[in-house]
Amino acid sequence: MFWKKRPADEPKEPMDLPGSLRGHADGDPVRDALASILRTLGELSLPTIAVSREEFVLSCDRLARAILVGPSKLEQEQSMDLKHACGQARSTVRKQRQAESKEYAAHKEGATIIVADLVSNLKTALAQRSDGDAEVVRQLNSIEQAVSIGNLEEIRRVSSIAASGIRKMLSEQQARDEERLACLSQKLVEMKSELDEAKAEAILDPLTELTNRAGLERALEDALAASRAGASDLTLYMIDIDFFKKVNDAYGHPAGDEVLRKVSRQLIRAFPRKDDVVARFGGEEFVALCRSVGEEHAPMLAERARASVEKLLIDTENDTVAVTISIGFAVHRRGESGAEILKRADAALYEAKRGGRNRCMAAP
Repeated sequence: MFWKKRPADEPKEPMDLPGSLRGHADGDPVRDALASILRTLGELSLPTIAVSREEFVLSCDRLARAILVGPSKLEQEQSMDLKHACGQARSTVRKQRQAESKEYAAHKEGATIIVADLVSNLKTALAQRSDGDAEVVRQLNSIEQAVSIGNLEEIRRVSSIAASGIRKMLSEQQARDEERLACLSQKLVEMKSELDEAKAEAILDPLTELTNRAGLERALEDALAASRAGASDLTLYMIDIDFFKKVNDAYGHPAGDEVLRKVSRQLIRAFPRKDDVVARFGGEEFVALCRSVGEEHAPMLAERARASVEKLLIDTENDTVAVTISIGFAVHRRGESGAEILKRADAALYEAKRGGRNRCMAAP
């Protein structure tokens, strides 16, 4: 025995304690230490597949109690004494530690496999980038080396370093990507502006800067669609400069171009609304499209345009030129196509010119 021997004059222990446990009343430090170790092992144990943590804690507590105060009545009936209790404690702790070691080894192996797979994928991803960080690749190689050795502490250390490097690389990459995105956005804005300009130039007449014939066809289709959808009026005016060939012959083509430009500006003033479209149809012919204009107001607008051009005096290099215009107009009929309304307006223009020019004529 390692505990103190009871003095001869000390009273005997109660008879109900087993002989193997007598003497604990003196506070045997060996038993106290053993019981404390058992309880600590229980508290710090890990759950395993074989034994739950709660079950092992209860086993350790029961064995510690048996060591300190003696076995229970049932345990006494099963001949449980201190030696038996210690042997059972040893067996229980051994089984628990073996189970913990086995599961630790399995978790360690699983963790190293996961880390190795992650490192491999990261290296593959970096290799595919033209701007992959060589320092990060070196750190990933260090993790692979630590994984091959199986040193968890080293894996943790180099993984922490690599994580910092990857965060830095990603932060720098994000900054570069944002800069590239900003540049790309600016280029897209510039390209859109250039495209808009190109589209505008594609439907503009370079001499008069009015909508050209292609633009007129598009505008006419839009106006017809809006007229059909809203059952609103639409009037088309065909306009021709009277005796324009004589202007070219008498004053030259530069003077003729100036006449075309000045008449174009005057027509824009005569049809000033946002939805009005004034286009050069070809040569000295023009077309004006006026939405929401019906038979009541169409003649008035035609006359206003004719009179404004008649008052116009155009200075050329050699002289001042005055011109007049003839106008034929047609109010859109329900179901009429663009070609049909153009044909009716053109026929009305022909009648205006045949009637003496410098006049307006409505299509029947």
